[in-house]
Amino acid sequence: MALRVERATDVQKEAFAGLREKHREPGEVLDWYYDEKTTCLILEGKAVVDHYGEKIPVEAGDLVTFPQGFHCEWEVLEPLRVVGKAAE
Repeated sequence: MALRVERATDVQKEAFAGLREKHREPGEVLDWYYDEKTTCLILEGKAVVDHYGEKIPVEAGDLVTFPQGFHCEWEVLEPLRVVGKAAE
């Protein structure tokens, strides 16, 4: 059950156009559980995703895929704008 982080292509970015953005502020720590496979596009900012002590940095332009059943904490380092959607 591994988290996948890759640089988003223009085609991938287009697939997220028009989705509702989530905004988070520096210092926020979010306890999160993904009950289904979910892919997020980081539009702006930086955060660290902590999965039981494994810290994975994410930043603007990253496409992050969370497997079903993934539990983590998001630590927001810079103002963050994110869009996400469940796997199709």
